[in-house]
Amino acid sequence: MVKKMLSDIHAHPEKKNIFGYMVEINSFKGMFSVMREMLETQESFQLFLRKKLKDQYVAFEHVIRFLRNALNHIETADVKLTLAHFIKQKDYLFRGQQISKISFTMKYADYFVERK
Repeated sequence: MVKKMLSDIHAHPEKKNIFGYMVEINSFKGMFSVMREMLETQESFQLFLRKKLKDQYVAFEHVIRFLRNALNHIETADVKLTLAHFIKQKDYLFRGQQISKISFTMKYADYFVERK
């Protein structure tokens, strides 16, 4: 089965395949995991983002935590989120706070003008 899959990928590199899919998903998992880890352990990085993102920082942090946790604890190959994922994250992120919604809108160039 693997030999056939690799042959198909070689013959049709432009088509989607399981390895490309796995690379994409694991790339996002890796980026969100490192970002969350840096937010928790690197005070200078956290301060940098707080200064750059201002009022968007808290929502940004919640989005990063949600994406990291959802991708790392997902149990299906097709990365389908369920209501349970949202409920678990809401309970974790808001621990006793009366927040029901995260609103996050960001145009990268507005916050990081050095990047186009």
